[in-house]
Amino acid sequence: MEVQNKQESRIYLGEYPATTLKQAREETLRLKAELEKGNDPRIVKKLEKKANIEVITVNGLLKN
Repeated sequence: MEVQNKQESRIYLGEYPATTLKQAREETLRLKAELEKGNDPRIVKKLEKKANIEVITVNGLLKN
């Protein structure tokens, strides 16, 4: 996941007060670290979201 072009983009971190300022700052630092590794934070977030959905789905199947 290398950054192809150096275009500026925005990432949604959440809505206040559901997401606290502290949480938003921590997420910003984490995503900046991904950038420093050469990863696109937008792709990282999408992959994390997909992995979360898969875990929830498997958990739902196991409960039934």
